[in-house]
Amino acid sequence: MLASQPSPTSWIICRFAAEAATIAGVGASFLVPTAPPASAPGAQSDSFSLSWSSTIPSLGTCVYFALTGKVTYTTVKQSILWSGATHIKYVISQPTVAKPNLVVTYKNYSSYSGCYSAGTADGLTVAQHWTGYSCNLNPSFSVGVPFSVGVGFWPTCSDRNQATFKSTYSVKNMKSFTQSRDTSYVRFNTVSDIDAKPTAPCYGAFINGALVQDLGGDAVEKTFSTSAKKVCLTPTW
Repeated sequence: MLASQPSPTSWIICRFAAEAATIAGVGASFLVPTAPPASAPGAQSDSFSLSWSSTIPSLGTCVYFALTGKVTYTTVKQSILWSGATHIKYVISQPTVAKPNLVVTYKNYSSYSGCYSAGTADGLTVAQHWTGYSCNLNPSFSVGVPFSVGVGFWPTCSDRNQATFKSTYSVKNMKSFTQSRDTSYVRFNTVSDIDAKPTAPCYGAFINGALVQDLGGDAVEKTFSTSAKKVCLTPTW
């Protein structure tokens, strides 16, 4: 017995279906573009070294502050699909002030000589504060202890939300004080833009507190406060 053969009609239907599927597949490749993968994330950092001084004539002391560290972050350049077209997204991910180190030193002061030889202090309260440098940059952030978050004075603006690391140290004739902790950090929010590199943010820091000197058996305390200084990122993609 001969095997049955497909009818001319069924052969035409099968061929038409195969061609339709091929055409549909080709069409889909044009109508639904596939975004290329993101570029490899780039770990970057910007080091900073900020310094201030404050003269307190009534205590016969000049106080010097040196704040050093780095801001770490990751940059990503990513192709994304949006409104049926491919766009480039630029990302600065999680800028983090990591383990900032603040060193406080002293010099003696007189109205005649100004700040001269190395000095000491008998007590110190000192705090470093971080947020956006300009008054219109108010980033969100998280912190690592002993940093805390709160609203307070900022040198160039009204009260602002900021991260603060505060220490109090009471030792007679101390030559210097170092404020540092391995767990300390300030992590700012991620910054991104589409089809344009985002404006690199500048963060700000300032120092305030109080100095104590033993003058004739009396502990006398005077406050100090510095200007704000900026730390700007320099990302590359």
